[in-house]
Amino acid sequence: MGYSVNLGAGNSSLWFDNWLGTGTLSQVVPYVHISDSHLKVGDCWSQGSWCLDNLATSLPTLWKERICHI
Repeated sequence: MGYSVNLGAGNSSLWFDNWLGTGTLSQVVPYVHISDSHLKVGDCWSQGSWCLDNLATSLPTLWKERICHI
């Protein structure tokens, strides 16, 4: 039995909740831009794909790739 991410309704904070099961995304960036601080996981998921390119906060490429593989 393995671990998998469950996005649920997408109501978890993108930056401040441990929705990936590996810690919060705010821990892997120097700061979360104020315009992104309110974002929920569901705000970055649209029609079956991730929309991470419009974030004002610079998310490391490795983490973008990890998220996009979910």
